[in-house]
Amino acid sequence: MIQGFFRDYYYTRGSAFSFLAEEKPEYAQYFTPWAQVVPTALPNPAKNQIIENYCSGVYLSPNQVLQILRDLEQDPKVLEDLEKHWSDGQFAVLKKALTAAAELGTGLLEATEVVEPNPLHPNESTCYSNLFHCDRDGVYLYIDTVSGQLADATRNSEVQT
Repeated sequence: MIQGFFRDYYYTRGSAFSFLAEEKPEYAQYFTPWAQVVPTALPNPAKNQIIENYCSGVYLSPNQVLQILRDLEQDPKVLEDLEKHWSDGQFAVLKKALTAAAELGTGLLEATEVVEPNPLHPNESTCYSNLFHCDRDGVYLYIDTVSGQLADATRNSEVQT
């Protein structure tokens, strides 16, 4: 949340490295354990993955960001897995986030509920950071998905009545 006050951040709905690692543990090679990031003198309840709403997830160091970008280019399996996990156009948002982190020489941290888009009334969205720094592509994808689901539900209810 703090980072979002100073630089852009990215939104995807329902996809996260934490979830991918549950399905495919081999992706843990791209993550840095929190114990290596936070001094041991500080109590650290972090679980190295998303475990609930309003929490941080995995951290990809700057070198791990570069490695996963290289692997996306060179390893068709990595590309396939990430495209499948970040489906419905969200892969482009992930790639944009990874590319921005690489260009800035920073890592990438996942977190939940930094922004909670209101798909019916976007101006009423909730944000715990600076909403103006949220890249809008992922939010628009979510709004489009909800709009499509509502249109399908409306068509189905009209057919049944």
